[in-house]
Order: sequence, then structure tokens, then C-alpha cells
Amino acid sequence: CQAGADLSPRAPPAPQAAIMSLNSFLSRKSAYVVQCCAGNPAVKACACREATRTFAYTRLASIKPRWEVAKQEWEVVRAKAKNFTDLPAQEGGKIALLGLNTVLWFFVGESVGRGNFRGYETS
Repeated sequence: CQAGADLSPRAPPAPQAAIMSLNSFLSRKSAYVVQCCAGNPAVKACACREATRTFAYTRLASIKPRWEVAKQEWEVVRAKAKNFTDLPAQEGGKIALLGLNTVLWFFVGESVGRGNFRGYETS
């Protein structure tokens, strides 16, 4: 750094930039946001209930298509498992890393749940 150099920030700090980005995004998508904070309390409660119902029924309606996709993906996995000797090394490495990642996250979650890494507190 040179003495007397301009050290003023050129961009807003990260939290402010994130807030500005979120506000910009929400202003563009305001038609899709249910405003539960303003107006008549009865209308507010009704709008929130309607949004909750809409979300719940949309998720329920999407179960069948997601189940069909899951069955197709399971068939692909079964076919690859039957012919695992034909897998390229790169794909086998990805599968091994995914399995290791899953196991390690399980152990981390278990340790966090216990409150320490060595074992359960007995005293």
C-alpha cells in the first residue's frame, strides 16, 4: 500500500450487497409474494391460509411425477450396479466420494448431537 492511497470501498460490504440483491430480486417478483403484513387482519389471515393451502396442494400434486422420475432413476442405478465392472474410473470415483461424503456427514451429525467427538458423556 502506498501512503495516501485511496482506501475507500468500491463496492458495498458483503451483507449490504446481499440485502440490496435480495431486495432487488423481491421487488421484481413482488407479484408472487403474498403480503401478510398489511391491511385488514381478516384478509391477512385468509391470504396466509390460502398461500399455505396453495403450497401444500402444489406439493401434493407433484408427488406422482416425482415418484415416476425416482423410479426411472432407480432403474438406471440398478442397471449400473449390475454392470459395475463396466463403469469408467471417473464415475466410480464420483460414487465413492459421494458415499464417503454421506458417511462423514452422518458421523459429524452424530458428534454434534452428542455434544462431543469422543463419545457420550457418562458423568
